[in-house]
Amino acid sequence: MNIKEKDLLISNFLDKYSVKKFSACFCFSITMWIHLNYGDVGLQTFLKEICKDSAMVVVEPQPWKCYKSAVKRMKLANSEFAHYKHLKDRSNIECKIDQVLLEVEGVAKVTETINTSWGRKISIFRTT
Repeated sequence: MNIKEKDLLISNFLDKYSVKKFSACFCFSITMWIHLNYGDVGLQTFLKEICKDSAMVVVEPQPWKCYKSAVKRMKLANSEFAHYKHLKDRSNIECKIDQVLLEVEGVAKVTETINTSWGRKISIFRTT
């Protein structure tokens, strides 16, 4: 699905319920997969796009050690992530995700949790 088709689909759905945005978009444990499969630009585009359509964005990014584990599992299966070798955003990916979201006009960070038992933080952003 291209961006125009996606925008039309979302717009039609929101119009059907007479709302301008989704109340919240939850991104639990998905940012790494988007990053590995679509690269730095793909992750940045995704993060910016969800801000357009959501009043709140809740993100739980995976730390870099999770990337390494995913890459190792792919190697065991004799495969690889096409974008992995080209990723520039490698260190402190959680901060990079925050940075991308906060660069979007009208986005503000509401709160950040302490690390979960999995060693991850959950960040909540408000959009206008």
